[in-house]
Amino acid sequence: MLVEELYSSYFDNNCSSLPYSSDSDYLTDLLSFLDIILNVACAYKGMNESSAPLYVSDAHLRGLSISPVEIVDSLLSYRRDERSKEVSPEIKRQIEMAYSHIESRLEASRAAGFTPRVKILSKKFHLSDFERFLLLLALSSASDRKYESIYAFLHNSVKEKLPTKGLAISLYKMFFPLDDYHIGRTLRGEGNFFRFLAESSGSSTEARLADKIILSRRVSGFIFGINQIDPELEGIATIFDRTERIDDMGRCYNFG
Repeated sequence: MLVEELYSSYFDNNCSSLPYSSDSDYLTDLLSFLDIILNVACAYKGMNESSAPLYVSDAHLRGLSISPVEIVDSLLSYRRDERSKEVSPEIKRQIEMAYSHIESRLEASRAAGFTPRVKILSKKFHLSDFERFLLLLALSSASDRKYESIYAFLHNSVKEKLPTKGLAISLYKMFFPLDDYHIGRTLRGEGNFFRFLAESSGSSTEARLADKIILSRRVSGFIFGINQIDPELEGIATIFDRTERIDDMGRCYNFG
């Protein structure tokens, strides 16, 4: 796959002005956006020769072990500029095209009266751009087990099948600016994403970069449309405005 084919391989430009028809339709585009990022990351990781292909179908042939060459390269590059900064402008342009594609379809969706649930969550909890990326990473693991092998490859460990804080930071910085403030909050598990949307993981004695990013079951259930009230139960409970007085409600429903 050529660099200039990244966007067209995952997105149909003819659909860029069409509204999303469902949450599933939106999720497909979100995960395609992530797939481009992971595609590039896997190509860069351990395969930084100029002729390295931009796909990972043969990655399993080299295994998931850390080679001596990779160790030396890691040590030598520690004080150099991060390799992620070497991502070419053309690759970044492909990412921008994918992002614009999604935003264009979202705008058409809003005009049609539809807002995807992921977008509702992001707005409700005031997620930052990086927190929305954390949500996408966590969502990928809950959506498709194919991502387990990809994250294991990027972690160099078959045991690390879930995205971690360290991986999230590295992936994001490949394409977007990220200041130390947001990195620090992520390592400490602060912010609305970790407070409301993620499962607690890791230990105070572990390296914070290794903490796994896991989506709360309640949140994944909402996004995938699982948490729906049974029609037979709809008439049993009524939600009242919190400003109403309980004695007024009692008289209305003859309580007591």
